[in-house]
Amino acid sequence: MSKKIAFKSVFKPDETSFCMRFFEGKAFLVIFVVIFLPMMISIRSASSEIIDENFAGSVARAFLVYIDEPHTVSSSEPVERSGQTIAYLFTLDPVGYILVAGDTIRVPVKAYSLKSDFNSLPPAYVNVILDELELPDDLISHPEKETYSSEEQYSNSEDMQREPLSEDVNKSYWELLTNTSIVSKKSFKNYTPDTFLLTTTWNQGYPYNKFTPRDGGELTVTGCVQTAVAQVMRYHAHPSSGSGVFTHIWNGQTLTAFMNRPFNWSAMPDAVTGNVDQYQQDEVAALMRDLGVLNEAEYGTDGTSAWFHYDDFERAFGYAPVYRVDSSDNAFFTTIISEIDNDRPVLLSMPGHMTVADGYATDGTGKKIHVNLGWGGAYDDYYYLDQTNLIGDYSFSPEHTVYYNIKPCQGGECNPYTSTSYGNIPVISSQLDDIVIDEITTLRIDVYDSDGDTVTLSAVSSSDNLQVVTNGNLLTLNPYSDNIFCEVTLTATSHDGESQKSFKVLVLENRVYMGTQYDIGGEFSDGTEIDSYSSYLQGNITVSGYRGYSNQAFYVWLEDGNGNIVIDVSEEPVSGYLTAGLYNISTSLENPVTHSYYSYDADFSGYTLTVTCDDLSSDVADLADSMGIELTDGSTELPENITSYKVLTDQAASQTVNRGDYFMIFGSSGINNITVESGGRMECVNFVGANEIIIKGISSDFTVSRSGAAVSLESSVNGTRIKIPATTTDQKLIFDDEMFSLGISGGRVFIGSQEITTTELSLVYP
Repeated sequence: MSKKIAFKSVFKPDETSFCMRFFEGKAFLVIFVVIFLPMMISIRSASSEIIDENFAGSVARAFLVYIDEPHTVSSSEPVERSGQTIAYLFTLDPVGYILVAGDTIRVPVKAYSLKSDFNSLPPAYVNVILDELELPDDLISHPEKETYSSEEQYSNSEDMQREPLSEDVNKSYWELLTNTSIVSKKSFKNYTPDTFLLTTTWNQGYPYNKFTPRDGGELTVTGCVQTAVAQVMRYHAHPSSGSGVFTHIWNGQTLTAFMNRPFNWSAMPDAVTGNVDQYQQDEVAALMRDLGVLNEAEYGTDGTSAWFHYDDFERAFGYAPVYRVDSSDNAFFTTIISEIDNDRPVLLSMPGHMTVADGYATDGTGKKIHVNLGWGGAYDDYYYLDQTNLIGDYSFSPEHTVYYNIKPCQGGECNPYTSTSYGNIPVISSQLDDIVIDEITTLRIDVYDSDGDTVTLSAVSSSDNLQVVTNGNLLTLNPYSDNIFCEVTLTATSHDGESQKSFKVLVLENRVYMGTQYDIGGEFSDGTEIDSYSSYLQGNITVSGYRGYSNQAFYVWLEDGNGNIVIDVSEEPVSGYLTAGLYNISTSLENPVTHSYYSYDADFSGYTLTVTCDDLSSDVADLADSMGIELTDGSTELPENITSYKVLTDQAASQTVNRGDYFMIFGSSGINNITVESGGRMECVNFVGANEIIIKGISSDFTVSRSGAAVSLESSVNGTRIKIPATTTDQKLIFDDEMFSLGISGGRVFIGSQEITTTELSLVYP
C-alpha cells in the first residue's frame, strides 16, 4: 500500500495590482487594511532614559488593561545588577508577574505570566532575561556614537553579529502603554486580545468563482479584493438588500450586477467545500461576482486584480464612510487596534495583496496583528506589520494601507442609489434545468429588475405532494412522497409587472443525477470510505474532482448496475464512452484495486465532482417516463372563477377574504395572518411557519379532506372553502367556537389529534 501526496497550491504576486496570483487549491491570502484616526498622543520621552518605580508601575497596570486581564499588582521591587536597577518586578494577585524594563531603550514588558510566579522560573532562563536587560551602554546607538569597537561586534558565536540598539526601536511600544487614550478605551472594549473576529476562511478558486466570467472556457478567480471585502461583509451580515445597477466591460463581455436583491448571510458558511449545499455555494459565489463588477475587476485564470471602489461600496451596500491610513502615519497601529476593539475588522492592503486584519496579540507591542489572507485559512496568523513578513514563499515589506470604519451606515450616512428609469419587468435569470431530488432541496434563484425595483418571488407546484416555499430569492422544494413528477412555476413581481419561468421536478426514493454538466458534492468521513452516486449517462463523459489541492487528491471510477468497473480507477479526471443508462460514479481516498491512498484530513474532507456529458439526448421527462411516472399537471393554472391572487410579504403578511372573494394567496416566509369571512374562498400557496387562519363559522359545519400535504376545509352552511398546505410547523385554525392546530408529522397530516386522510371527514374537536 503506497501513500500518495496531495499538493497544496500557491499564489504568486501580481505585479500590476492589488492581488496575489492564485493557483487553485489551498494557498495564501493577504488583506488590505487602511486606517486613520486622529489621536493625541502624550508620552514620556522614548530615548534611553532611566525610569523610576512609579512610572514602571503605571506601565505594568496599563499592560494588564491592554490584555484585558482582571489581575492586580500586589507588590513591586527593583531588580538590580552590578549596582544598577535594570528592571522592576511586579507581583500579581492572585498569581503571576510582570517584568518591566528599567529604561526606555528596551521593550517595556520584558516578560510576564498570569499563571506562575517569577521565582518559579528556571534560574538559567532568568539569567538570560536579566543578561538582555543589562546590555552595556556602548551597545546602544546614540546620535554621537554610531560605531563600536571591533571586539564588541560579535557574540560568543562567531557567526552571530551583535547589532546596536537604536533609541527608536521600542519607541512605539512605550507610546502604546503610556497612551492614556488607548488604555482608557481598552476597558470598554468588546474584543478579547489573542483572538480574531472573522470566522470565515474563504478563498478565490472553486466554488467561490462559480459565477465569474470565463476566459477561454476556463473560470477566472475571484481576486483578493473581492474575497477580502466579501468576508468583512459576511462578518457584519449587512445589507439585507442593496441598491443600484452596475456594469463592467471585460474581455468583450458586458457584466452586470443588480444590487437590489436579497443577501442571505445565514446561508453563507464559514468555508465553502464540496459538502456544502449547492444553494449555499451559489450564495457566496454570487456575492463574489457582484463585488467583481462593482470593483471593475481585471479577471484572469491565474490571478484577478482590482481596486477597492469604496465610494460605490458605501452607497450600494449601505455602509458608513470608509477612510484610509498608510503605515507611514503615526496613527496606523492605534487605528487598527481601536477598530478591532470596536469589533470592526479592517481591510489591510499589503504590497500586491488585499487582506483582512481582525485581531491582535497581547505581546505589548501593538504591532502583532492577525491577518486573514483569503487563502482558505492557509497562513492566517499574527504578523508584525512593522516588519517584513515571509509568508510561504513570498515576502511582504511593511508598506501597508488600511481601510477602516467599515460598518453599516446610520441616518444621514446612508446614501443609497435610486431608480432612474421604469417600465422593465423583472427577469428570472437562473437557468432552472429540470432536476431529480430525493429530499428537501433549496435552490438559489437569480431574479432582478433592471430598474433596480424590489422583486418579490413566489412559486406554485402542480402537485400537492411537492410543497414549494420561497424566502426572498431562495426556493425550497419539500416532497411528501416519492415517484412524483411535477412542474414548478416561479413568478417574479415588481412595480413594473411580472414574469414567469417553469421547470420540472422528479422525486425519487434515491436521487439520480442527470444533465450535460453538473456538480456532485460530498464528504469523506475516513480514508477508506467509498461514496457512489447514481447518474444517467450517455456518450462521451468526463468526471473530474476537486478537494482543495492543486491535484485531484482522490480516486474516481465508474461502475455499471452490476458493480463492474466500466471506466478505470484514476487519481486524475476520468473519461470514456458509455451507452445510455444508469451508472454509479464512485470515489474514495483509497484506490480499490492497488490500495494506494491519500491521507484523510478533516479540513479537506469535502470534495466536488464535476460531470460533463455533452452527448446526453435524454432528459428528466424521459427518465420519468422510463419509470412509469406521469407528470402531474394542471394546478399551476389559477382555479376557475378565481377573483384575484395576493402576494404577502414579511412587511405586509395579513389578508382578509370577504364573502364572494376567491383568492389565491402566496404567503410570506414569516407568520401570515389570514381572516376568512363567511362565504369567502381561498387557496394558500407557499405557507410556512406558525400561521394563524381565522375562519368565521362553527367548526362542526366544516368537512375536511386532503390531497398530498394540501388540506381542504369546506362549509356546506355558508359556502366557505379553504385549501392550505400542512407543514412541519403547526398552524392555527381559529373558528368561532374552537381552535385547532394543523401540522404534518412523519408524512401524516393532523388537525388537532385527528389524522386527515384522502377520505372526507367531519371536523371533530378532540
